[in-house]
Amino acid sequence: MRAELTLDQNREGYRFSQDSFALAGFFDATGVTRVLDIGTGAGVVSALIGRKYQSVKITGLEIDPETAFQASSNFRSSGLENVTAVIGDLRLADRFFRRGKFCAVLCNPPYFKAGTGRLSPNKKRAVARHEISMTLVDLVEKSTFLLKPGGALLITMICQRRAEYVSLLQKQGFSETRYREVLTVKTGSAKIFLSEARLGVFPKSVIEPPLLLRSTDGDSAEYLHMLEELS
Repeated sequence: MRAELTLDQNREGYRFSQDSFALAGFFDATGVTRVLDIGTGAGVVSALIGRKYQSVKITGLEIDPETAFQASSNFRSSGLENVTAVIGDLRLADRFFRRGKFCAVLCNPPYFKAGTGRLSPNKKRAVARHEISMTLVDLVEKSTFLLKPGGALLITMICQRRAEYVSLLQKQGFSETRYREVLTVKTGSAKIFLSEARLGVFPKSVIEPPLLLRSTDGDSAEYLHMLEELS
């Protein structure tokens, strides 16, 4: 019997949300052997996909040492031998990873540019929400080094930065292959989207039906089914 999944996190820092579970559920492991989870935090995305796809080797990259140790503890407690956490800055990734090492890069990046919106007084929350230690440009540019040809970059991002992100992908030689909006409630508009882009020239993006998170009775049936598959 395998160990229960452990997803402990610090009370004062950034705390993961449904966006992390949506990204893990969006991930397609077909042909994937090595994954880099950038800004892994407490390791929720790495732990979820590592538990579901035990033949895939996953590295969680985290800039904050304390948070990286938290992720490592979660992986050990969950019995995940295929998942590890390393301390490092994405902007220096070429110093500790070889070119083209990964089949897929996943990231739930900061949604807001520096100088916009309300900056949290908590440093860890500020870094997670605003582009202080990593920008969207950093993520896309460094992914061209980290991914093998045809490798996939999968992210969550706010819809208001959709055009900016598509432009960055095109400039760096990516082709978006899958796109999905995330709805909190059925009658609302999407604030978040999921994207899979591959390094190289690929057919036009497949637009998938929106992922609905909430129903009138709580979590939606689709979201609950996704959680069940991940567990």
